[in-house]
Amino acid sequence: IPSAPGRVVPTRNTDTSVVVSWEASRDAKELVGYYIESSITGSNTWEPCNNKPVKGTRYKETYSVIN
Repeated sequence: IPSAPGRVVPTRNTDTSVVVSWEASRDAKELVGYYIESSITGSNTWEPCNNKPVKGTRYKETYSVIN
């Protein structure tokens, strides 16, 4: 099992999206990719964001705003 990625940085992209970037796992030679999860602030529930592994170290998530 590879180590966890380092320095995860979420950045607001638009009113309805966020870009998450991170440093690759140090021992990720045969890593297929990363699965991203998100949670609403204050919630203990995490939801998957992607169905296929992200091969790079950057991911954009777009979400719905409910008013």
